[in-house]
Amino acid sequence: MIRACWIAVLALILSVPMAAQQCHSLSGRWRMDPTGSFFAGLKLPSQQAENETLTITQAGGSIQEEWTFAGTAINGNTSYSFVPDGSEQKIARSGDSEQVPVSVRAEWQNCTLIVHKKMVAHGSLLLEFKNTYVLSEKGERLTIFQEAQHAFIDCERRLVFYRQ
Repeated sequence: MIRACWIAVLALILSVPMAAQQCHSLSGRWRMDPTGSFFAGLKLPSQQAENETLTITQAGGSIQEEWTFAGTAINGNTSYSFVPDGSEQKIARSGDSEQVPVSVRAEWQNCTLIVHKKMVAHGSLLLEFKNTYVLSEKGERLTIFQEAQHAFIDCERRLVFYRQ
């Protein structure tokens, strides 16, 4: 009798659909909070733009990022698109912008976007970055954990943005 009750309870639990995880869209305009960010070894805080915004557009299966830098040491903007399907994608670069990656490989892990970027600095130095995009529970704060690795560079940064 007890065994029959447990089987009935188990059958009831398995028949109730589980709630799917709700992921907020990354789309929107994001302004960096320099006080909440940690810049580590790649750039000194004085080399970081005082005003940095990131506009993300998720459309269909692709993601477009537009970065705008405004400050004393760095000014300009850059834009590129990619598909988070796990494949490495070459990025068309115009001019000498070192802010545009050479290639991107991105994928979703639940509600977290993982983006591997290859960047060229100082003309020929190839750097690899792993960016982990984490959105707060209510979707108002975006934190990008950035890891850079090379033979002589191994650093981590935390970039905190708030939705505008």
